[in-house]
Amino acid sequence: MASMQQPPQLDGVKHILLVMSGKGGVGKSSVTTQLALTLVARGKKVGVLDIDLCGPSIPRMLGLDGKGIHQSSAGWVPVFADENKKLCCMSIGFMLENKDDSVVWRGPKKTAMIRQFLTDTCWGELDYLIIDTPPGTSDENISIVEHLKGFDPDGVVLVTTPQAVALADVRKQIGFCRQVGVPVLGLVENMSGYICPHCSECNNLFSSGGGETMAEEFAINFLGRVPIDPTLTMMDTQLVTQFQSSSLFPVFEKITERVEAFGIERHPTEAAHPPATSLHKRNSLKLPKRISSSSLLPSNYTNKKPTFSSTSSSSNSKRHQRSIASKHASKSRLASVAQFFSIENVMALKDNIMARKGYWLRNAAILVFGLTVFFLVMVPRNQKRAIPTTQLNRDQDILMRPWPKDITSDHCTLAHPGRPLIQYVLMVDAGSTGSRIHVYKFNYCKATPELEGEIFEHLEPGLSSYDNDAEGAAESLDPLLKLALKTVPSFLHTSTPIAVKATAGLRKLGDEKSDRILAAVRDRLEDHYPFPIIAEDGVVVMEGADEVNYLLDRFNSLNKKPTVAILDLGGGSTQVVFEPKLVGGHSIAQGTHRYPLQFNGNDYILFQHSYLGYGLMEARNQVNEYVAKYPIAPPAGIELGPHEVAHPCLTVRSRVHHQTVDGRDVTLVGTSDQGGQCRKIVEAIFNKEAACHLNPCSFNGVYQPSFRDSFTQNDIYAFSFFFDRTAPFRLGEAVTTQEMTILELEELTDRVCKADEDNFVGFKGQAEAEKAVLKNELCMDLSYIYGLLEFGYGIPKERKIKLAKKIKDYETGWCLGASIRVLEERDWYQIA
Repeated sequence: MASMQQPPQLDGVKHILLVMSGKGGVGKSSVTTQLALTLVARGKKVGVLDIDLCGPSIPRMLGLDGKGIHQSSAGWVPVFADENKKLCCMSIGFMLENKDDSVVWRGPKKTAMIRQFLTDTCWGELDYLIIDTPPGTSDENISIVEHLKGFDPDGVVLVTTPQAVALADVRKQIGFCRQVGVPVLGLVENMSGYICPHCSECNNLFSSGGGETMAEEFAINFLGRVPIDPTLTMMDTQLVTQFQSSSLFPVFEKITERVEAFGIERHPTEAAHPPATSLHKRNSLKLPKRISSSSLLPSNYTNKKPTFSSTSSSSNSKRHQRSIASKHASKSRLASVAQFFSIENVMALKDNIMARKGYWLRNAAILVFGLTVFFLVMVPRNQKRAIPTTQLNRDQDILMRPWPKDITSDHCTLAHPGRPLIQYVLMVDAGSTGSRIHVYKFNYCKATPELEGEIFEHLEPGLSSYDNDAEGAAESLDPLLKLALKTVPSFLHTSTPIAVKATAGLRKLGDEKSDRILAAVRDRLEDHYPFPIIAEDGVVVMEGADEVNYLLDRFNSLNKKPTVAILDLGGGSTQVVFEPKLVGGHSIAQGTHRYPLQFNGNDYILFQHSYLGYGLMEARNQVNEYVAKYPIAPPAGIELGPHEVAHPCLTVRSRVHHQTVDGRDVTLVGTSDQGGQCRKIVEAIFNKEAACHLNPCSFNGVYQPSFRDSFTQNDIYAFSFFFDRTAPFRLGEAVTTQEMTILELEELTDRVCKADEDNFVGFKGQAEAEKAVLKNELCMDLSYIYGLLEFGYGIPKERKIKLAKKIKDYETGWCLGASIRVLEERDWYQIA
């Protein structure tokens, strides 16, 4: 393992103590608290670090429940427990929204949090930093010892109770301390007797003296016995101010005196136990039980850890000790290495190995076989920079990187534990009419991501316009990707995932052409840009089922709120997603349209479908094809020439060229809508007569729960072309959203199709509306939009639709929902 950098925030700390025990429930946190309070009473300035991440008790014991950590320009500010600011504390308990919340983390995330406690907390000048550890000898204890290397901690105060079960586990803790090279200052026997609150007599509820006996057995200092005093629990939140009046204060005065003394001049027997070469021995090859690792060394080889004593406990003396210790330790290590590789020792080691030649040959063969299998099977060939989201555990990819202070959030200064303060996601929507990039900025002020900002840019044409030029299609995205490079801080480039998702337009090119374009896009991303690609579906043509916008009302809330229905209209397809409430408590029928969603701890069963071929541009083609196939007579005053066909959905006398599916070239001549002819043509393309195999159906034989019966109250949002085509005719002041009933949309469509300028008086954007109505296809577009909503989706005429471009100032569409999914699947930022 690479050596850890020394946490600079500990430079002002004179003494570092760790309180440990191999057994839970022996009172480590209680001993930590009382030791800290006693040191404060002796005039010391003390900090307490609670690294029991799954069971933080220190905030409760110091009466600090409900307090929070503050952020300064230098880092986290610990919480002070007294008015004089002589006792401060840092614990994950201050970061939980609810004190009953559980911390369900694996080892790597715990390691990252401990690292943050040490590097990001402004401890300032302290006489003592006391670290309260969880029971056992695993991740948290290994991490704290590893991170404190180079700071020469004074040592460990072990805590046990008199029972044999606790003593057995503390024996293991002693072995752990010696294995990792941390001195044991001494042992406290806690819960040794019970002080009667009535007569003050101390009786032994359990056995007594077990801790002292074990201290003698292992040649470590016995610090004292601490009885159970029920009056201590009665002090509750007043423990900080009342502890000196308790019966245990004199007990801890003696313990503290011994700790201070032993911290200066450590017990000589500790130096005789060399530190282990690796703290993570569980990852190293193990020797057979009958052969100890030390038996492989020459009998005259020793590896003594240098010890140093001091007669002063001042900060300068302590710092001087550490400096000298570091230099002497380096010399000692060099001397030990030189001694080990002396001729005598090498020859002795050779003899030892030859005596066990069969054992070594057998194990060497096993090792070679294992390494061969590893490199052939486990190491991927031609490895791409894309990161498979299903193969990486959220807790196994955390690296140690300090968070830069110039990357901030507008909503908070402190990130949720184990999360980055800011996370970016890049989502490229390669649509049929153009490509657009969404640069989403999320914060982790809470456990779940909150959208804080967005940069949106659009360019034309779309990827499908490069059907025979895959490289040109890939290069067409460069302006969007360069915008992302400028927007995302360079520190976060390699932690910002990107996806390019093509929609209906690219699907229509066929698999061969679309695959070539997507391969070229992926290669360009990997060769020219630092952003990691979402591996499994990072550069793809989305299936219709994936084109789901599950933007929920107040999607940042942890409580389940009523959902909204989402309708989206692109150039090649239209999508619908909503949460129907079926009569009688029935659920949505099984099928690809059924979309279970778990978000923020809540479960939703959504209906969703993407209608390929029913986007606005495709609808125009279908309407034009229908008009060319079934021509109608022109109204009086309009004469048609050869190969000309009257078109009631186009502006009067406008001309549009169209090539039919059978190869005929025709000219469509606008005649304006006469008696609702345009609407009838539009309704014909919805294919309502198609067989409905699963009732109820919307159009083209597709199953869909009825809006009228199953979605009667919650809001319905309509985006993209739904908004763009109605925006010039807004009734209110808002320019990015407006409300309109289906009936009002019908009336607007009639007014536009009549092309009478007097019909647009009263709209807020009157000039814009008058200009829009001159566009050739506007009548056709609005007729289709109205027909899709009322005739296709079956939304009642009295229902209001929220036509929107943005929600909360953010562009809407499937991109936001897809980005949230990316963040839920794994941690992209490697937390320091």
